[in-house]
Amino acid sequence: MIKKRLIGLVPESKKYIVANVLFQWISLCCNVVLICTIAGVLNRLMAKETVAYGRSLLIILVAVGIRIICVKLANTASYYASKRVKRNYGYRTKENPGKRDGKPYDKNILSRKSRDKR
Repeated sequence: MIKKRLIGLVPESKKYIVANVLFQWISLCCNVVLICTIAGVLNRLMAKETVAYGRSLLIILVAVGIRIICVKLANTASYYASKRVKRNYGYRTKENPGKRDGKPYDKNILSRKSRDKR
């Protein structure tokens, strides 16, 4: 689900959100093609008809390849959208791990046992 409030707060992340949704839809369509192809092959095998293994294998490999690419691109778009939000609202990012809301990041956070001993 797309948060309309988030798009309103950070409008420059809108293109990444649209790209993320688009890549997820393409990936979903590849899943449909993949399942239909496998079901068709199984149907022909059960009916003892001839099966075009080469064509079916080609369709499966292309669908899986496109799906892998789309998932990676959707993850990348999601990362860039969240990076924009984090940059605008003071959260830690890979580029700026040391500050949050103007306060320095303490790398020596005490464990629960150390705090309990105090």
